[in-house]
Amino acid sequence: EVMANPSFVRVEFANGVRVNFKQTQNAADRVEVRIRFGAGYQELTPADASVARIAQQFFGQMALGKNSAEDIVRVCESRLCDAQLIVNRESFVLKSTTRAADLDLDLQLLSAYLTDPGFRPDIDAHIPTEAENLYRAINADPQYVANFARERAMAPPLTGVFPTLEQMRSMRVADFRRVLYPVLTRDALEVTVIGDVSEARALQAIANTLGALPPRQRVDRARAGAPVIRFPQPMP
Repeated sequence: EVMANPSFVRVEFANGVRVNFKQTQNAADRVEVRIRFGAGYQELTPADASVARIAQQFFGQMALGKNSAEDIVRVCESRLCDAQLIVNRESFVLKSTTRAADLDLDLQLLSAYLTDPGFRPDIDAHIPTEAENLYRAINADPQYVANFARERAMAPPLTGVFPTLEQMRSMRVADFRRVLYPVLTRDALEVTVIGDVSEARALQAIANTLGALPPRQRVDRARAGAPVIRFPQPMP
């Protein structure tokens, strides 16, 4: 289906994967991939939301079931492929930046994270130290400080609360797996590809990867009564 204003192409594969594609020349040989699924913080309990908020920081280190983080680094050496998990208020997003020549490999990696996420327990020993480093960073970085101040100024109930340092130090990969494994491997996928690549090239790469996954049921995962952002009166 050809969409207008803004102009892009929407395709749905037989397995239910939906693709939004737009070719641009804004950045030469650069392709942005975003895979959206689930209901984000709206499908998680407050306790699980805290776990997910920290788990996204360790996502790359937890690697894949069949491939370690070192394997992934070696495969992607001299290539442009990565995977970053972002937990938003209304969805989870797996994102990557690549180029046309590496799009096949990049989509293979993203598909692997959506079917065989690793959640390797060998990083458990590093979590307390990483938690302390993260806590120091978020209390020193102006963007983090401003974001947290804004969140705390919203009207209750708040959509998400950042865990304390003690809570972060006690988290383990098993907690990350319990919260995120079902989301990654179950929820229906909506893929957005924008960049310096042709429609035919992009759709063929998706057909060989995400478009070949087993079908996933499209269900609204948001919890009944999940908190939404409300601005208080008077405005903060």
